[in-house]
Amino acid sequence: FYGYYSSSVKSYAAMPMFADSLNTLQVSFKLRAYNTSSNYYGNSLTVGVMVDPEDINTFEPIETFTATSTSTWDEFTCFFTNYEGQGRYIAFLSGGLNSTAYYGNVYLDDVVVDYVPECGTVRSRQGGELDHPGKQQKRQSV
Repeated sequence: FYGYYSSSVKSYAAMPMFADSLNTLQVSFKLRAYNTSSNYYGNSLTVGVMVDPEDINTFEPIETFTATSTSTWDEFTCFFTNYEGQGRYIAFLSGGLNSTAYYGNVYLDDVVVDYVPECGTVRSRQGGELDHPGKQQKRQSV
């Protein structure tokens, strides 16, 4: 999806309707900016939910994401766990309903919708030494 927006134009893409409530879902995607040279250009995308994909006025924003590069793809995940509305369409809006950039362009790719894992989602990793009584023991074959 190539999203363009200006002070008078908003472009968006809506996915097909989901049969069940969206509050058990997450959407992962890649985002790349068209231009990051100044505040004149916007490089954001708002993920939201729509009741009617033909009517932009039904767009309910969930979260806005900002691309940081024109040459590499940033990876993002948006969670719908707190969504309690009636919308059944996940939608992507270039910029946002109230973007302050004069105009902007973003690229969206590799969209994956999945259930939110019951055990939660790892947001960052840190390595370290395990501290438990058996840490010095070697594994033995039986």
